[in-house]
Formats: sequence, structure tokens, C-alpha cells
Amino acid sequence: MQRTYNREFVLAFFGYFLAGLAFGGYLHLPGLLRDFGANDTRMGIIAAVPPALSVLLRPWIGQLSDRVGRRPVLRAGSAIALAACALYVVVDDMGPLLYFVRILHGVAQAILFAVYFTVASDHVPAARRTQGLAIFGIAGMLPLALSGALGDWIVPHFGYRALFIALAVLEFGSFILTLFLKESAPAEARGRRPVLGMLTRPELVPLWIAIFGFEVAAATYFTFIKTFTLDTHLGSVGEFFGFYSGAAIVLRVFFGWIPDRLGPRRTLVPALGASMLGYAVLANATTEIDVIVAGLLTGTGHGFVYPIVASLVVSRVADVERGASLALYTAVYEAGLLVGSPIIGAVLEHYGYDDMFWLAFSVVATAAILFSALDHRRPALLRAGP
Repeated sequence: MQRTYNREFVLAFFGYFLAGLAFGGYLHLPGLLRDFGANDTRMGIIAAVPPALSVLLRPWIGQLSDRVGRRPVLRAGSAIALAACALYVVVDDMGPLLYFVRILHGVAQAILFAVYFTVASDHVPAARRTQGLAIFGIAGMLPLALSGALGDWIVPHFGYRALFIALAVLEFGSFILTLFLKESAPAEARGRRPVLGMLTRPELVPLWIAIFGFEVAAATYFTFIKTFTLDTHLGSVGEFFGFYSGAAIVLRVFFGWIPDRLGPRRTLVPALGASMLGYAVLANATTEIDVIVAGLLTGTGHGFVYPIVASLVVSRVADVERGASLALYTAVYEAGLLVGSPIIGAVLEHYGYDDMFWLAFSVVATAAILFSALDHRRPALLRAGP
């Protein structure tokens, strides 16, 4: 029987883990921006710079990885990420350097998270694709817990600059691991194929809607959980993302077989529902326990939504389109952050945290309803299970 996890999968897992640990630390950036005098709307705009670049670049990056191979593209992205992490150390105001670093951050993020998932998909059997991608996604979940806690400890004792130095060291480790990865792109994929046409393919549109809506809502905690915990004195970034990541990891390790067994389409809407409950708890949070429960619920949603949608995308395209399709998938969910961060920042500034979280609840509910209504079976086009 084909092994689920080979050498290349493991190398990609740890490379992605270290890159995620480095980038995850910038969840603390809003605290520094507040020290610089930024308001909530401006913080939302700054947070939107990397996803804006990702939306523009990822479809072409995916196509490039299909044409020239995964390895050279991944190495270039890791080098750019290292440069960005190093430059954060010298940012000391809201000037042009901050925006330049955020642009580098966005380019690196566009490359790394698209190509790493493509490499993982290249190396897992089709029958276990959802489970394999769920396990691989743990490399992105652990950093949310660890980097949040790392920042909670480093910033009060040593400041933001010390945190950014630590994150640069972690990214250097990720870069080293990319040097040992072997090429995994199919030889027959090395050609030019249209990529933006995938946006309107009937079998893919419901998936784009689901992940876009999910990520618009996720901007509430990816961008504003730091200020939420500071303003309400409820929990901390490390605590929220510790339980968030813990729930997702437990779900993926012990129950990651469920979507492949029951069918990813059947498990997607309940996963979206778990996130909705998490937003409802945050909207009514009055104690630290509420923040913990919300972290568990939103983490449960995250634990299944991302690998399910990624697996369905891969199952609905040709193998030679895998890199482009997964890059487009990551671009669509980054578009959710791009749209969500400034809008949600404006809602927060004018209406407060309760309304912000209820807006997130409504967005996910709408995405779930639209997915259910639009995702009809097309046996001639779909290879995914029911």
C-alpha cells in the first residue's frame, strides 16, 4: 500500500511549520501599530497588504510552479520571506519602510503557502487526500498557538524588536529546509495553461464562495484578536490561538479520516457551523472561559474547512492543473482577508466588537447557504465523493 507520508512530505511539513511560525508571530503586529498611533481602520488596511498581493500573484505563481517546477519557486519565496522578516526588525514608525516590508511579506506569503500545499498534494494518495492535507495543515496550525504564546512572552519582557529577530531566525530555518526538497511537479504539467478560467468553472464556484466567506469572517480574529484581548481584558492572543490550534490539531490527528469516509461535501457545512458558533460566543464574551470556548469552536471549524475545500478543488481539476488550482484556492481565501480586514476594521471602529463578531457569523452563514444551494453533483465533472 502506498505510504501516506514520504520524505518530501515530511520536509515540506517542517519547512511550512517554520515559515508559519515566523509569519504567525506577526499576529502581534497590531500592538506595535497601536504604539505607532494607528487606528483600527488603518490597522485593517495594513493587515490587508499581504493578502492583496496574494490575490494578484498566486494564480500566476501556481501556474509558474506547474511550468518550471515547485522547488525553484519555493526557494525564491523563502528567500523573500527571510528578507521581509529581517526588515521588520528595523521598522520604527508608520512610514514607507513598513509598507515596503508588508509588500515583501505579501509576495513571500503568496509563494510559500500556495506552493507548500501543492507539494503536499503531490505526495499524498488520492484516496487519503483530505486526511493528508489536514495533517499537513497542522504545520500551519501549530504556529498559531506557538507564535502567539512566543509573542505573549517575548514582547512584555524584551519588546517587539526581539520578537522580530526571533521570527527571522525561524524563517532562516525554513529556507534551509527548502534546499533539500526534490522536484515533485509532473513532467507533463510543464506547459502554459489558462488559470483564471477556473474562477468560473461551475464545479469550482461553490468552493470559492465557501472559502471566501469563511476567510472574510476569519479576519475578525486574525487581525483583531490582539486588540480585542487588550481592550476587553479577556484572555490573550496565545490563549485564544492555543485552544484554537489545539482543537484543529486534535480533530485532524484523531478524526482526519472523517471527511474521506463520509465525503468532504457532507462534512463541510457542519464545519462552517462550528465556526459560526465560535463567533456567537465571542460576540457575547464576558469571561476568559468564553474566549477559550470560542477558540475551541472556531478552531474546530478551521480544522476541517481548509483541507476539505482544498481536497475538493484538487479532485475537480486535472492533475496537470494542481499547482494552479491550489494557488487559486489560496488566492481566493486571501481575497477574503483582503476584503474582510478593512471592512471589519471599520465596523469595529464604529460599532464595537459585538457587532463585528455578529457580522462574521452572518457572513459564514451566508457562505454555507450558498454552497449548499449551488453545489449540485455533476458526475461527469466531479471525482469527489458525495
